[in-house]
Amino acid sequence: DNAMWIIGGYDGLNGNRKDVWYSEDGINWHELKNTPWPERHASAVYNYNHSLWVVAGNMWNDSWRLNVLMCPTLVSPPITTTVLNNATSTLIANYSAASSTYKWQLKNGQIWQDIINSTLINGADNDTLVLNQVTMLNNGQHYRCIVESGACIDSTTETILNVMLATTIKDKFPEENNIAIYPNPAGNFVTIEVKEQFINSNYKLVDQLGREVLSGKIHQMINTVDIEGLNPGCYFLVIEDKIARAFKLIKT
Repeated sequence: DNAMWIIGGYDGLNGNRKDVWYSEDGINWHELKNTPWPERHASAVYNYNHSLWVVAGNMWNDSWRLNVLMCPTLVSPPITTTVLNNATSTLIANYSAASSTYKWQLKNGQIWQDIINSTLINGADNDTLVLNQVTMLNNGQHYRCIVESGACIDSTTETILNVMLATTIKDKFPEENNIAIYPNPAGNFVTIEVKEQFINSNYKLVDQLGREVLSGKIHQMINTVDIEGLNPGCYFLVIEDKIARAFKLIKT
């Protein structure tokens, strides 16, 4: 099925294993759980008649057939999601299989810990995780979701939460920013006016879910950005220099 497969094996901590993992690119690996054969290493695996055959091993002389079974594709949230301080962040794990179970996790050092629902966290055990009133304490946190359905178990890629302090947009350059965004609300175009030190900085426009919808580079002191193709609503214009600055922008 155009995939690489790893079956069984041995490790010094748990001994023989009966894991089945497959990958279509050698980078992202997916586990096929609940295999019925006993743990083993040094087995032979043959590709025959649209199946994989697990034969013998260090302690066994049996044979098992692994029928064609590819798990549904799991669509991960963005690698980075950006929100303003005290805003709401929403992460979605999109999985097409029915009767799936979900468990969102937070990375603590090198250890992934299960998230528990609270007054500020909803959806820790379903496909949509909602983080209410995020603060700068949440900045840089890593999230992922473990999804199980039948014999399939998979994990989304890590999502890094980027929390930024909102900056009030003024008609004139505020001393602390040296950046002006106008008009606001904006229709089809918005102007980014900067002092000289911000030339060659990058900018991006993200929606309220932290998804990047537009990006580019500041080439001069007055820059016009075409936003005609965006849906009306609230966005955050992020200017990335030595530090990231976020400006709230309304698209009409």
